[in-house]
Amino acid sequence: MVNGAPWPVHEVEAVRHRLRLLNASNARHYRLEAVTDDGRRLGLVQIGADQGLLAAPVTHTSLPVAPSERYDVIIDFGACRPAAGCACGTGSAADAPARSWRSGSPARRPTTAPSPGALRGPAHLAALAGDGGPGVHLPRRPYRAGARLVHRGQPFDPARTDVRTRLGAVEVWRLRADAHHPVHLHQTGFRVLSRDGGPPLPYDAGLKDTVSLRPGRRRRSSPASTVTGAASSSTATMPSTRTWG
Repeated sequence: MVNGAPWPVHEVEAVRHRLRLLNASNARHYRLEAVTDDGRRLGLVQIGADQGLLAAPVTHTSLPVAPSERYDVIIDFGACRPAAGCACGTGSAADAPARSWRSGSPARRPTTAPSPGALRGPAHLAALAGDGGPGVHLPRRPYRAGARLVHRGQPFDPARTDVRTRLGAVEVWRLRADAHHPVHLHQTGFRVLSRDGGPPLPYDAGLKDTVSLRPGRRRRSSPASTVTGAASSSTATMPSTRTWG
């Protein structure tokens, strides 16, 4: 279902189109791809993430999207023959389409916009200096479905601040998940610095507020504390219906 309609079909001109994608599902993860009716995959040119433009476009053949994640992409339908179909879906888009496009006539006016080699991003995407300073260890505490969440042995309380940061500071957070979950920070953005000790994946680019974590996997993230001025338990561990918290 897309924009409230099941398996919609939209006729488009055979030019590049900008699509703003949001996974609004409560708990379902998707891997999106665009496939023509003759089996060819179209590139998904990502130009933006959750909180703005990328420093440069990134082209994907498929794009994993976790609940609440957002992507800004461009698809060139000029590669489709007139009246051809193109499905965007999960898994094999041809077999499980979420939305379809039908390429119409060529563009009514010529497309003159050049392909950008770089996009202007916000200033706070500059390279991070140092390791972010001393860390705070948050111990693991197992919980079962339906149990009340606790933080450092205390029940969740949005009025209580457990960890404070300096206004304007940039910190490095290391996140680990026990279940496949879209980890999100409230009222601030972050950059993914590494995954499981390796470099970020192509779709990690840009300023984000949600990152997909699989069980046992680790992410090293740099929250932009300049947005909020303080990191509290309500920032990083808000109870979520996606984990029955």
